[in-house]
Amino acid sequence: MQDESQNRSLPLEHEEQLQRLRDSLRRIDRAENQLARQRSEIRAFSAVLDRFTAHIPDVLWIFTQDLSETIYASPGLENIWEISREELLENPAAWSEHVHPDERQELLDAFSQMPADGSRSFNFRFVDDDGEVRKWLRASAFLVENRDGPDFVAGLTSDVTEEVLEQRRLARRATLYEQRHKAAGQELTNAQLKYNLLFENSNDGIVIFDLDGHIIDCNSRAVELFARPYEEICGTHWPAFVHPRDLNVAYENWEKRLRGEAVIFEMTLVDGEGNESFVEVSSSQVDLGDSRVVQAIVRDHTEQRRAKRELDATRQQLWRAQKMESLGRLAGSIAHDFNNLLSVISSCSSFLLEDLDADDPRRDDALDIREAAEQSAALTRQLLAFSRQQVLESRVVHLDSVLSRTGKLCRRVIDAPIDLDIQLDAGDLEVFVDSGQLEQVIMNLVLNARDAVEGGGRIEIHTRHETLGAGVSGSRPAGGYGVISIRDDGVGIEPDDIERIFEPFYTTKEDGKGTGLGLATVHGIVTQSGGYVDVDSTPGKGSAFTIWLPEATEDQRDLEFSELEGAQARSEQRATILLVDDNALVRRSLVRGLERGGYRTLTAANGREALDMWRRHDSQIAAVVSDVIMPAMDGLELLDTLKEQAPEMPVFLLTGYAEGRGLGPSSRQADEILRKPISPAKLCDALSAHLAADAGEGWAPVA
Repeated sequence: MQDESQNRSLPLEHEEQLQRLRDSLRRIDRAENQLARQRSEIRAFSAVLDRFTAHIPDVLWIFTQDLSETIYASPGLENIWEISREELLENPAAWSEHVHPDERQELLDAFSQMPADGSRSFNFRFVDDDGEVRKWLRASAFLVENRDGPDFVAGLTSDVTEEVLEQRRLARRATLYEQRHKAAGQELTNAQLKYNLLFENSNDGIVIFDLDGHIIDCNSRAVELFARPYEEICGTHWPAFVHPRDLNVAYENWEKRLRGEAVIFEMTLVDGEGNESFVEVSSSQVDLGDSRVVQAIVRDHTEQRRAKRELDATRQQLWRAQKMESLGRLAGSIAHDFNNLLSVISSCSSFLLEDLDADDPRRDDALDIREAAEQSAALTRQLLAFSRQQVLESRVVHLDSVLSRTGKLCRRVIDAPIDLDIQLDAGDLEVFVDSGQLEQVIMNLVLNARDAVEGGGRIEIHTRHETLGAGVSGSRPAGGYGVISIRDDGVGIEPDDIERIFEPFYTTKEDGKGTGLGLATVHGIVTQSGGYVDVDSTPGKGSAFTIWLPEATEDQRDLEFSELEGAQARSEQRATILLVDDNALVRRSLVRGLERGGYRTLTAANGREALDMWRRHDSQIAAVVSDVIMPAMDGLELLDTLKEQAPEMPVFLLTGYAEGRGLGPSSRQADEILRKPISPAKLCDALSAHLAADAGEGWAPVA
């Protein structure tokens, strides 16, 4: 009674709320029952679908439209998506984690916004857990309306990797076909070659010919070699790129290729700009199935050949230098020994002339002997010049001044039909040379040019100042040079003769018209002066000799030779001379000459004997005359010792032979350097001049 009383006492509005709650609970019960029935139906439907899809490789799937719940996935899920159905039921978004990130959102949006009356199909990339693309999939989906609940999205996912790859291959092939020649056979051949990486990126030129010899394709490297546009190269017959001198070789090898032989040969290409390149060609015929072509691999050997030529030239220069050095040593040795003999002959002829009366018939014979000795001495000086062993009296001189003086002499020996053009453009350039020897060099070259243009022509002498930079002068030191060029338009020199023109006694002139020592002397003097000689000649067009002399240095300007004064009058005082020479004949002849000139003499065969003699007779000896090249102790060592122990002692060096340029720095301590062979009179004059200068007018030999 109390409960009923309480129920009756509830307000009306609470009754209504309670009723609505009961209605909601009944609806929930009905929905749960309906959902249970649907799930039961889905499970039953899924079992039926499983029987139908068990052997289908594709995946049949059903999701709610918002993709929040998995309704069904066929057994192919694990093969296609590589996840289990349990995993997908638990996590409906598990499949999307294997869609490539670039395509994932687009695919999710498309499925969740599927139109009611449409369907969609997408290709996308499948990625594994590491993000690597594994395959291509295609998903076809459509919307399934559900009158009793939310709509579904159903679809089929297939593996279309092979299809996509094939489509790509077909697309690439179609693109290649479109870019090639219209002819079907050539189109396939060119497409296979042109876009092959090895073909296009090769360091060698690759060229394809048809069997008629026309170029149908080539790679970029070949375009560089031919130096013509690709469009111009294609269709050109191959001989257009071959140097005329190599056409026979190229044709022979072309015929071999047409017979099916593989060939390797070398030839010279001529590009579109006229430049030549030396290449190696490896070529053969290729069967393409429906056609045959000739392929050639062209390798540029120009730089290798140039390097080989430079190496060969360097070796040849070294061989020539060694040859010239050997010849020089031989010539110098002969000249040295010959000088000693000439000294005796010259002295004895002088003695005879002094002893014979003016009307004695034997006097002419003695004069002939002396003249022959003087001519022989000139010949030995040429040999010494070639061997770079003569004594050079080098000094700093203006190059143009020497050439100006020599040019006047040259004009006197050039006949009227020959034009001599002298152009002096060296300015104030100074060089360190023996000016007399340089004049001989110029005269020798001008006389050779005169003989080359005999009958009329032109000779040009030109000087200039050149500076060679480091790295561009070959084996020549960088720095300033005085350059003398002597050019003629005469008969020229044959290539075989150029190899030998600087050898002593080698001449192309007729018998009696040359000794073969002129150019040898030129080479020796220039080389001994630290310079170089270049020759450029073309038979029938003339020759050019170019002399390069180093510009004088400040040190050389400080070490100039001073010209010695001539002989002065003799006085009444008698002097003792210490004569040092290892050759007994030379000693005897010079002793006779000195004694006839009024001098007393002491003799020694080498420097050690001379020092012993000097220590015993130092108070008596007025001067020392010494040869340079001697055993035991040479003349330079003797000079150093004497000047150290007795600086006031006059020392004269007597030589026609010296190693290197001149005699070296120590020779500058000598009071005078005299050339061998020397006549007794000249030796006496030199001694008298020096001793008289030292002693005023009171010291000279007794006549």
